[in-house]
Amino acid sequence: MKMKKKSVCLVVSVLATFLVCEIVVCCLPKIYQSSFVISLNTEEQDEKTIDMKSAYSLGLHQTHTYWSSASVGEIIHSDAFLHQLLQTEVSTLDNAYCGSLKDYLSFHQKGIIGLQQSSTKDEQKPVSCDELWYSKSEVSLFHDLRSMLKSEVEYETQFVTVTCKAQDPKVATLIARHTEALLQNELVRYEMQKRESVLSQLARQIEIADAQLAQARETKSANVSECQQVAESFRRQKIVYEAQVQPTRIFLTLSAPTVEYRKVSPSRVKVPMVVTCLVGLLLLGWWERRRIVAFFQEK
Repeated sequence: MKMKKKSVCLVVSVLATFLVCEIVVCCLPKIYQSSFVISLNTEEQDEKTIDMKSAYSLGLHQTHTYWSSASVGEIIHSDAFLHQLLQTEVSTLDNAYCGSLKDYLSFHQKGIIGLQQSSTKDEQKPVSCDELWYSKSEVSLFHDLRSMLKSEVEYETQFVTVTCKAQDPKVATLIARHTEALLQNELVRYEMQKRESVLSQLARQIEIADAQLAQARETKSANVSECQQVAESFRRQKIVYEAQVQPTRIFLTLSAPTVEYRKVSPSRVKVPMVVTCLVGLLLLGWWERRRIVAFFQEK
């Protein structure tokens, strides 16, 4: 009789736990995702390499940056990148909202039990991040965006998959598209800055070489020919570098972001089943604790 009563209590407890989990899962907001796949090993990247065999070369064949797959995750999670992403325009699938991603995350994203999230009161108080100043509300949104953006690397092919999650399938897709565009622009901007730095260095070297050549001619030095070769070498390097190193695209998109209408979480089956099994095992272990203790004591 006592064993039967325990069995009935166990069944009732398990069913009640499963029902409660189902209700909780139904209250949680649905999560959708969109992703894109890129390859950093593009032919255009190889064509930018310059092989200068001059004795006076500055090593320009080593100036191009070969971006690693790990650097993609660092860039998309940086504060400066996320700040730009917050300014992009998004809209929901039912067109109920159309505006900036910052306002969407602050006022239109649902909380745990389906209520609208409210903006923080101390929005105007600045916080220093990456040597830039952002409001506390933006810093909080940075943390939310980092959890929404994820990059995975396939090490055999070096393909990078960037996944964006949101509570609306269209918003997730637009975030993925903006992330792809901003990432391309960020890498190109870095390459352009590096290009300008190299060109500035070459211009400086040309000025020094010309000054040395002029001085050698005035003093009628025996090094006039060598100084002239140095100046011409730097000029050739500058011309070749200006002509060949013009970054327009750093990576190749293999799979563009698309709208996926199937939610990825929460699961109405997996979550209740796992929680119910754990509760059932805990209750069974509690009721049979004396036998379990006796079993281990015998050993």
